[in-house]
Amino acid sequence: MKVQFVSLGRHEVRQPTERLMNMSIAIVLLVAGIALLIFGLGSTDSINNAFSRLFTGHYSDRTTWLIAGGCVLFTVGLLGCYRSRRV
Repeated sequence: MKVQFVSLGRHEVRQPTERLMNMSIAIVLLVAGIALLIFGLGSTDSINNAFSRLFTGHYSDRTTWLIAGGCVLFTVGLLGCYRSRRV
């Protein structure tokens, strides 16, 4: 598929199909980020994390990665939605 850009002075305008595809990917990233955050925050109350906090004072690595990955995906998805709507 060829992507065509229309030049209007200093700004390039994307075709609607590309904008729709970018918005779809951004929404998928947003939903995946929310899902990871829900799983990560839900696992903070697990028995595994209770023992991990008892001995190390920190959450388990899995919980930390779920929360961090959820935050990153949510932020990227949110920025992608904003950028797709703005162009």
